[in-house]
Amino acid sequence: MNWELWRLLSGHLVHLSWNHWWLNAVALVLLAMLFESAWQADDVIFGGLFSAVAISVSLYLWHPTIQWYVGLSGLLHGWFAIAGIRLLSHQPGFAGLLLLALAAKLMYENTAAPSTDTAWLGGEVIEQAHLLGAVSGLLYAAINAGIRRYLAKHA
Repeated sequence: MNWELWRLLSGHLVHLSWNHWWLNAVALVLLAMLFESAWQADDVIFGGLFSAVAISVSLYLWHPTIQWYVGLSGLLHGWFAIAGIRLLSHQPGFAGLLLLALAAKLMYENTAAPSTDTAWLGGEVIEQAHLLGAVSGLLYAAINAGIRRYLAKHA
């Protein structure tokens, strides 16, 4: 290992092709529109950094056969989970459906779906990054909620 720590973040900004970039950009816009009332700047920034590092480190530790990962899709799943948890306090029914849909998608693509090798995207989709992104988003949301509760109680 060369200790090129910048790769923990930079891989999420690089894409396989312009098609891959556009797909992630459109997903990001749709996510922002879907969760407009629930997204907060600190969730996007700090949740994104937390998820990016967690995805990269987890891929390195638990999936050593994966030699590369690029794209925003893991982070998109993390942001989806964070915003879904935030939305629970405002719109619990809608948030519950969205989080259930996320869980179903992740279960399908990590168990039943064949790995996608799409020439259109420029390479293989790393489904494990989607799962790791969602899990890291849930972990960030739990930590963040605990910190907010503690600060509210002791302020």
